[in-house]
Amino acid sequence: MSLSSRLKRLLSVDDVAEWLGVSKGWVGDHGGGRRQPRLHAIKFSLSKGKGLWKFREEDVYEFIEARVRDSRTCKSPGRVALWFPQSRAYSFSAY
Repeated sequence: MSLSSRLKRLLSVDDVAEWLGVSKGWVGDHGGGRRQPRLHAIKFSLSKGKGLWKFREEDVYEFIEARVRDSRTCKSPGRVALWFPQSRAYSFSAY
C-alpha cells in the first residue's frame, strides 16, 4: 500500500466542532490540552499561543468511542453517542 493511499485529509477545528456539535473554542480547549478529556490534535506551529490545529479522523472516532465507554460505566445520568453510518454522523442523546 502506497503512502498516498494511506494518508487521509486532516480535519480542521471547524470540521471537528461541526461533527461533535460543540463550539470551536471547546475543540481548541480539549485539543490543546487545557481541558479534559483530551482530544488528540496536531499543532502546526512551534510557538506558544495560537497555531494551526488539525485532527486525524481516527483520533476523533477514538475520542467519541472513549466517551461512549465512559458513559456506560458512569453511575450518574449522562449522554450517549449513537453512530449513524449512512450519514457518517453521531447523535448525542440522554440515557
